[in-house]
Amino acid sequence: MAMASGRLSCALLLVIAGCSTVSAFLVSVRTPMLAHQHAGYAMNRQEIATKVCMQAGEKHTFHRSDVSRLAILGILGFPTLSNAYCPPNCREGEEPATIQPAAPPAAEEPAVAESKIDLSKPESQSLARITDRVFFDISFGGKNRSRIVVGLYGDVVPKTVENFKLLATGAKGYGYNGTEFFRVVPGLQVSAGDILGNLGRSGRSALTGGTFEQENFRLLHTVPYTLSMMNTLDKEVDSRFFISTRPDADPGYSKIFDNKYVLFGRVVEGAETLRAIDQVEIRSGKGVNSGRPKEPLTIVDCGILK
Repeated sequence: MAMASGRLSCALLLVIAGCSTVSAFLVSVRTPMLAHQHAGYAMNRQEIATKVCMQAGEKHTFHRSDVSRLAILGILGFPTLSNAYCPPNCREGEEPATIQPAAPPAAEEPAVAESKIDLSKPESQSLARITDRVFFDISFGGKNRSRIVVGLYGDVVPKTVENFKLLATGAKGYGYNGTEFFRVVPGLQVSAGDILGNLGRSGRSALTGGTFEQENFRLLHTVPYTLSMMNTLDKEVDSRFFISTRPDADPGYSKIFDNKYVLFGRVVEGAETLRAIDQVEIRSGKGVNSGRPKEPLTIVDCGILK
């Protein structure tokens, strides 16, 4: 393989992709300093590039500013190279660099363990990991069709999320497909999930066939477009849910629902669809009959996004 010449000439081919992106290396000379590995990923940009070129015995004029632009991340099978060195052009008195062993890239994990996140603090809400995404395709009066996608917090409320996913897919033979949004409270919330009558008076869990107890209240309603379960008269949950239509975090709104309703997700796509639902014409009425849309808002398709 022909190697590039010039100021960065070296028996090392680097994919240059920016300082923080993943890149690879390929060397065309023997590399005892890399346990004879000829390809892989690198963790330390400057140190590894310079070390390879120095031990390859080539003449080069690497500069720190040049090498710092190379995105080299992690080396496969990188041996212990703990000896210090300084590039040929380093300034007098400059501290030698030290190469440290680098492990292969690990599988992606949450930055913070879910059990250690204090979700009672509003600023910690964003640390909760979205584990699943469910979509709803909604028709407005049988005409227009728009989509909402909700992200679910399966690590925090796994039972509630599993129930919702089963209802979204219809895995138990019943679910959300074909049901309607039965209540709209403009500027506050929209409600759906009555899979028995579309009136908001009943629901059915996919986990138990009836209801189950509220899982926990770790997540607070302190962010926009939250997704929560409605309660039965016995303070349990079934299939009914509501979505906040407030575009901004509102402490007053949060206090109404925190520690009373189980929050298990939020809208991640389709805020414009949610706003359109919030603005439909509604019928006057009392109790569960209040806020009923004049034209049906029907879930014509739903499921889990891969």
